[in-house]
Amino acid sequence: MERSTAEIADAVGYVCRRQLQLRQVLASGPGVAALDAVIGVLRAGGDPRQSLDDLHRALREAGDALGVFGRSRGLFDLAGSDRYARQEPVLLCPQGGAHYPCARFAFPAPGVTPRCEVSGEPLRRDVIG
Repeated sequence: MERSTAEIADAVGYVCRRQLQLRQVLASGPGVAALDAVIGVLRAGGDPRQSLDDLHRALREAGDALGVFGRSRGLFDLAGSDRYARQEPVLLCPQGGAHYPCARFAFPAPGVTPRCEVSGEPLRRDVIG
């Protein structure tokens, strides 16, 4: 099944946010090789579609009924954002120029900028609008 760019971005964001939990689930089943493959592809800037499909199947095999693709967000506004206020600051995946950047986001706050769980780079500042 061909997945949309939005589905891929959502899946990458889910993997980035939940690596430790996914590792625990996989350790009790088929092992963590599929997760390590996704992280390797993302770090290399490659196309994660096949490795995400493999991870999805491995998670399902390990008992995770939703895998990485069962959590689609649909089309709605970012929580905490004002759809009518343009140029609202947001922090996004540092691989913004990549074919499939993840869908993770955060709002700027005082203190240390959150870092990408894959590359270790700080999330990149952008604006909604």
